[in-house]
Amino acid sequence: MKYHKLIVADQLKREEVQVVNDKVMGGSSRAQVESQREGIRFYGQVSLANNGGFASFRIPLQPRNIGAFSAFSIKLEGDGKTYQFRVQENQQQRHAYVTDINTTGQLQEIKISFDELKPRFRGNRLDLPRFNGQTLSRLGLMILPGKELEFNLTFIEVSLI
Repeated sequence: MKYHKLIVADQLKREEVQVVNDKVMGGSSRAQVESQREGIRFYGQVSLANNGGFASFRIPLQPRNIGAFSAFSIKLEGDGKTYQFRVQENQQQRHAYVTDINTTGQLQEIKISFDELKPRFRGNRLDLPRFNGQTLSRLGLMILPGKELEFNLTFIEVSLI
């Protein structure tokens, strides 16, 4: 089986990770990323005020061909909450391919088959094919719990398998 480390979060600079909160739509959720020895800490508070309700981060990548692989492997330490894993084929693409991941509050390695990634735009499912796994230029995580809460996750590594 082929295995390729795509992102090792402790090697990322905080400036490379882009936080995108519901403020882009008038909401008031707060999120931050912080570089730590273990990886990237993503934390904050989701608020439903002003039609808000999500927080996210994304990591732009140099576009790359990933056709030799069929899945992602993500190492993280979550907080027991559900997050969306999100990828995009190119940075101009408005929709993302997403799947939910449930965290346990412990260190986890989560495998996500390319088949599991479904197209969405602003929370709406799209009538498009699933992620084809040929190119990749952005990935990230989003929390959109449907209620107000605090969250805290450490993102450690993403590999292609």
